[in-house]
Amino acid sequence: MLHSNSTLLRSGSPLPSLHAEMATITPTVFPRLGYSILSFLMFINTVLTVFNNVLVITVLLRNPSLLQINVFSLAVSDLMIGLCGSLVVTITNYQGSFFIGHTACVLQGFAVNYFGLVSLCTLTLLAYERYNAVCKPRNGLKLSMRRSINGLLIVWLFCLFWAVAPLLGWSSYGPEGVQTSCSLAWEERSWSNYSYLILYTLICFILPVAVIIYCYSKVLTTKNKVGL
Repeated sequence: MLHSNSTLLRSGSPLPSLHAEMATITPTVFPRLGYSILSFLMFINTVLTVFNNVLVITVLLRNPSLLQINVFSLAVSDLMIGLCGSLVVTITNYQGSFFIGHTACVLQGFAVNYFGLVSLCTLTLLAYERYNAVCKPRNGLKLSMRRSINGLLIVWLFCLFWAVAPLLGWSSYGPEGVQTSCSLAWEERSWSNYSYLILYTLICFILPVAVIIYCYSKVLTTKNKVGL
């Protein structure tokens, strides 16, 4: 071993560069077949996501009478999840690693987090509007384009805050799972990260889901009472 090391040094190939090169090799989590299967599944998901949401957006834009701004917003955010999330993961799984660099990893994590939150919060807004329309038709909160736009503006800004926070040091974005996609740093051990993830889970997931369940349960109860 000593002889081989001295030979390398004499030949002009220093050991530190060898070690640095070895350190850049991404560890394999799955066998090659596993990554190929994931790539194929994500490809199917990407095609369906992009096709369905482009179709919805096209129909709404070509038929102004059918245009619902909340549905349009939901289709746009879902489309961006497909392009920034599923499409990227299709390519990285085909390669077997997240080979496009740390900056792209952070951008993908930010985009998926942001547009995913927008989709969930938009669904929450839709549920609340259905609740008001069915359960409280006389309270004056009638659905209007202006009211929908104001609600969506709040949703997009609220979600932007939670997506930007990790970029500013409150938590962070990094590789996850089988190292072919990026998301929040769920495994990071720090109180800053813990505080973000706890509040994120409570405010950005549990609360919206609870509102959706409450609103649609009330809608179903009301419809059953009036025999709809």
